[in-house]
Amino acid sequence: LSSEGVHKAMASALTGAVVVNTLLRRPSMHPQAIMMYESGQRDTYLNHYRQSAFYYRQEGRWPDRPFWQRRTQNTISNLDPSISQPATASFSPFDSQPISHLALASAVNIQDKPVVEGRYVELRPVVVAPRHPRGLRFLSGVNVPALLQCVQIHAAVPEVLEAYLRHPDGQNGVPDQGRQITQVRQVLAQLYQDGVLIAASPDENRSS
Repeated sequence: LSSEGVHKAMASALTGAVVVNTLLRRPSMHPQAIMMYESGQRDTYLNHYRQSAFYYRQEGRWPDRPFWQRRTQNTISNLDPSISQPATASFSPFDSQPISHLALASAVNIQDKPVVEGRYVELRPVVVAPRHPRGLRFLSGVNVPALLQCVQIHAAVPEVLEAYLRHPDGQNGVPDQGRQITQVRQVLAQLYQDGVLIAASPDENRSS
């Protein structure tokens, strides 16, 4: 069903090494480091289980066989009803409709959560949303909390792009500015599709 086993094992080991290093050298971060590792492993398992169940449900040639009945009925909802089904292929909403201004969806907020930062587990701002309950910090190399702060202040897409490029993370991004603008624009489109961002009216009041 999947060839991702080795990748997941390596990722688990690398994260585990960072967690152990944090426990030994920064014991004050013990609860956060353990929580991050356990929730990450649980989410990895649930996501794999969900994808497997999705694949099994596509097979309809032997509905009366016990083998397939067990797998099609044992869906991810039995483990965690809050986990949604795999997303369909993504697209850029900016290519299909004119969206000039953006805002954060009502269920989205920025929180400090434990993340891997270099050799340690650190508390850093992440974006928490229904599609990203554990928090989202970077997407395609773009600092998502910083980008959303630009959205909160400016709203207009060109101004958001300009503001992010002035941010330290934006300045440390892709050297080619044109390519970087495209990258940030694609991240905005992905966040829109994920329900993190919504279209806003140009005359809507902005936060200072």
